[in-house]
Amino acid sequence: MSEELSPIQTLLQHLQGSRAQSLLQRVDELRAMLLRWAIVLFVLVGVGFCFARDIISFLKIPLSEALPHQKNVLHFTGPLEVMMAYMKVSFLMAFLLALPLAFYQAWRFVASAFPEHQKKYVMPFFISSLVLFGIGVTFCYYVMLPVGLKWLVGFGGDQASAIISVGEYVDMLMFMILAFGTAFQLPLLVIALERLGLVQQATLKKHRGGILVAILIIAAVIAPSPDPVSQLSLAAPMYLMFEAALLVIGRLQSKDNLPV
Repeated sequence: MSEELSPIQTLLQHLQGSRAQSLLQRVDELRAMLLRWAIVLFVLVGVGFCFARDIISFLKIPLSEALPHQKNVLHFTGPLEVMMAYMKVSFLMAFLLALPLAFYQAWRFVASAFPEHQKKYVMPFFISSLVLFGIGVTFCYYVMLPVGLKWLVGFGGDQASAIISVGEYVDMLMFMILAFGTAFQLPLLVIALERLGLVQQATLKKHRGGILVAILIIAAVIAPSPDPVSQLSLAAPMYLMFEAALLVIGRLQSKDNLPV
């Protein structure tokens, strides 16, 4: 009787039959890439700290619009809270500024496992990553955040006055901005997994229902408010991007089948 494989063993076995196997053999290169990016990130944190006050002033605009009758919409409850908030927004700014380098390094690393004629897709993947991340962050700040804050503040406005600490607000914004930017990378992730041979287009189409449920769960987690409108406003573009990824995969497969 054959011994049942663990999930990790099953994954490694699947990787051995895909193009992603070559990536596992380049751990040292990946480590060097992460070190370079970490150094750049560390330097930019210092730059971001110089602009932390202006960044927080910008980030609190949606909250000011949700609380138009309050002069000071942010408060602090401890002597270190504002300093920690400055450090967090400094890291956020540094992360966003260092993101182009991270995306370029990541896609160049992943594309090394592609067939030779597909390595030209590094720049399209890189540019698409930046554009989609920017769309996700913009959608979060200008659409989801105002709607969510107004709903949340209005929900408790009849019972109590809002006293929102700068630390809690910055934590929420950092989570949402990074979560939305990452969520909008979904189509590129799907395309990359297919190019690496880890998933098949037929499998993705077959499990559309399950993927839709997963997207709805993700939207429920990262949406700023629990109302269905906010969640569906996020889930709808994510699912449309998934369907767009399937179309792109189909076109790439058609090009693969063309005679050279």
